[in-house]
Amino acid sequence: MPMKHRLFIPLMTAILCGASCTSSKQVEEKSSIGRNMQDIEIYFDSISPRFMGSIMITKGDSLIFTKNIGYSDVEKKTPITDTTQFKIGSISKSFTAILTLKAIESGKLSMDDKLIKFFPDLNIPNADKITIYHLLHHRSGIQDYFNEVDQKELEYTREPQTRESMLKKISTLKSNFEPGEKFSYSNTGFMLLAFIVEDLNSKSYSQLIKEQIVEPLGLKHTYCFSSDTIATKSYKYDEGWVVSKETNPFACLGTGSVVSTTQDLQKYTYALKNKFFGDYVFNQMTDYVEGYGCGVAGIKSEDGKFTISHSGFIDCYFSFMNYDDGVVITMLQNGMGVNGLSVFWSIDQAMKGQEFPIPNLSYMALDSTQINDYLGVYKCDDRVLTFTNDGKHLVATYKNGFSAKLDPKSDSYFIDYANDVDVTFNSQKDTVSHRVGGFRSTFIKQK
Repeated sequence: MPMKHRLFIPLMTAILCGASCTSSKQVEEKSSIGRNMQDIEIYFDSISPRFMGSIMITKGDSLIFTKNIGYSDVEKKTPITDTTQFKIGSISKSFTAILTLKAIESGKLSMDDKLIKFFPDLNIPNADKITIYHLLHHRSGIQDYFNEVDQKELEYTREPQTRESMLKKISTLKSNFEPGEKFSYSNTGFMLLAFIVEDLNSKSYSQLIKEQIVEPLGLKHTYCFSSDTIATKSYKYDEGWVVSKETNPFACLGTGSVVSTTQDLQKYTYALKNKFFGDYVFNQMTDYVEGYGCGVAGIKSEDGKFTISHSGFIDCYFSFMNYDDGVVITMLQNGMGVNGLSVFWSIDQAMKGQEFPIPNLSYMALDSTQINDYLGVYKCDDRVLTFTNDGKHLVATYKNGFSAKLDPKSDSYFIDYANDVDVTFNSQKDTVSHRVGGFRSTFIKQK
């Protein structure tokens, strides 16, 4: 998705796009285009059948826009309000970064401390080389326990876990590269940081979040969730809302375990921008290398201007916080029928007075026999795309096990709004143009 600063996007974009992909404008119905904040209301009306969540936009003390759509519990018809709490996914990493940087500032920890110092008995690759700096900046090389595995393997994250079981899982992971060699987003590093700050302070991660961030900021609806503390449910769209399975709290400790509201995230984002946690924490968090600092993404220009942003994705929750030129946008989503980053991008475009597509979610009907005309295995470099028929949809499945259910917009064009994926077949159906986010590539039929 083309944006003016780097964002950290949901898993599917990173997995489905390789180095040979080229940037492309999003394909949409071109007859309906929005250009401003009045049109954003039309946009939300158009996507509301497949979107549930809360949005808030402010500039200083001025409220620019707020909207709540759908239900926190579909079965009970509980409407989403300004105080509805959502899992914020990877935005939790910014909380973990603050705890870690405060420990460094107080002298309990050093950026140069090696991982082996804290986990001497675990078989973690390169533990004698990986530093706290590497973990904070996603440069450790440790395989990501959540993203770099076959999606079928993630079922264990739904089951009861403990610190010991998660460390055992981490000890089985491989190293992808030498520490410091490059950036590679990894949940593993932030889970290890959460365990380290717990040990240094002899307190639970949840208690540290409360004492060092939530209470000082006066956040009223922010905490670390446990299995029975969040009333909001998340849903995927499959011809109606289907409740999602829940990730076990220990399976995302430090990486995606915080719950919040759009209002609390507004206050939190302004606190980061205004150096509430001190110069050291601010300077480290916004020391961006390849678009990422410590727990947040963004840019910092020579004239002192900066942005702060991060996205989150867990279960069927999507979250986004963004500070840019005095404006804070926070968005929390619990109904995954339209891609969250597409929604944020449209809001951002409207704020800038730039064009954005207003999607028409209707699609044409194809029976199961007609869907069979599109089946086959396609390749682009080392990426494999397999089209199958589930009786209702054309299903695109990738070699990591992730799949997208595609709705037909024409006899050649199919789209999955939830994952921001579309495909266009040529007339012979021997090639297919594939887009995910802002990237497009061509796959060739093998059989």
